[in-house]
Amino acid sequence: MIFDTLSSLPQSSGLPDAVAETTQKLVDVLHRNLSRNVDRRRYFEGKVKPKTLGISIPDDVRLDVSCSWPEKAVTSLANRSNFDGFVGEDAEAVMEMVARTRLVDKYTKALPSELICGCTFATVAQKDNRAQANYHSAETASALWDNVEQRISAGLAIIDGVTSEFDGTYSPRLVNIYLDDSTWVCSSNGGAWSAEQVKHSMGRPMMEPMIYRADVFKPFGRSRITHPVMALTDDYLREMERIEVSAEFYTNPQRWASGLSDDQLQALIGDKWKYVIGSIMGFTENPQTGEAPVVGQFSQMSMSPHIEYINSLANQFSGVTNIPVSDLGVVQSTYVSAEAVQTAASNLCIEAEALNRSNQEALDNIAAMALAIDMNKTYEDVRELDFTAHFKDPRKPSLVAQADAILKATQAVPKLAQSDYTLEQLGISQTDIIRINSDADRAAGIANMVGFEEFEEE
Repeated sequence: MIFDTLSSLPQSSGLPDAVAETTQKLVDVLHRNLSRNVDRRRYFEGKVKPKTLGISIPDDVRLDVSCSWPEKAVTSLANRSNFDGFVGEDAEAVMEMVARTRLVDKYTKALPSELICGCTFATVAQKDNRAQANYHSAETASALWDNVEQRISAGLAIIDGVTSEFDGTYSPRLVNIYLDDSTWVCSSNGGAWSAEQVKHSMGRPMMEPMIYRADVFKPFGRSRITHPVMALTDDYLREMERIEVSAEFYTNPQRWASGLSDDQLQALIGDKWKYVIGSIMGFTENPQTGEAPVVGQFSQMSMSPHIEYINSLANQFSGVTNIPVSDLGVVQSTYVSAEAVQTAASNLCIEAEALNRSNQEALDNIAAMALAIDMNKTYEDVRELDFTAHFKDPRKPSLVAQADAILKATQAVPKLAQSDYTLEQLGISQTDIIRINSDADRAAGIANMVGFEEFEEE
């Protein structure tokens, strides 16, 4: 297991006592939260087995059913958080770093882990005098919170490891410890750990958390896959097992027969399937009683209660996650108004806006640390520059509707037409906005040059 290797990390050679004590706390935090995070990821990946009650279905009957609702709870919100780069007077310098480090693409990949575990961590490192930025799930990273500074005071991230070919266990081989004045690089070749200090001048750990729904009691946030989400998923899986079993009885209703002789009864019991699929069934009189056997069929069970229960679970799940019921793959037996669907989508957009506000500050700090390395400046100096992370509108309005709204807005406020804000609202990416502005400046320069030449000829 991962902690068989990490347990000896605080005893790394070259690690000071104070740093070793902090490292032990970080390892304990990672260990304490790992099982819950792994369990939530199993729900996200649909690998959870039904937890039957042992009443309607025997314990030895296990069916392969799954539920994609937890995945939908994560991806529906993640798809509405579209990081688009940085805006501001100094954004062009930041965008060069963003393109080189592929920060936008990495953000998109890291966002589901943030929603599954409640947080994910971005780390910044220096290589060949250029900044590198990477993300780490809370399953491979941990941090300690500083209530005074309102940021992390120390962090740990597993950078690299080896997976065993025999039992599939993962063993870390390279772990970084992030502190205010340095990053400790701890390495292992399968035996003891050794640590090397890499000093920096950031004045803070070169690690930044992106946190979902944080508060004073949970500074590292909450998972999108909450206990109600997991409980409703368990209920759904249990009901799907019942539906599968009920469908068998629904397809093949139970029959009964009375007045059979012993030989007829034994023949019927010995080859029940032949009598089920046969189109003609014949019985002779019972020689013992002289009466003809009577054959009948029990009333066929209805699937409607199961479908109604699934609809009830879907409505509850929709209320917990703000996902429209129609997005859960459940067909409602009753009419659902467009207003109800719009309300659920609107609440999801509100959550996306709150997520974007939280991640905006984190992305600003990540960019500032990376830019400080690239520009060889202090972190405080870079934070004085004018740039901030920009997200596309989570409502995802159509281009026609947005263009109409922008036209009316610029007519009411003419100076909006001279701002990049109008291009952002049309959904144009920051990279394309920079290109548009560059082409406009070049065209204006050519026009001015032509006008100047014509003036000289006159």
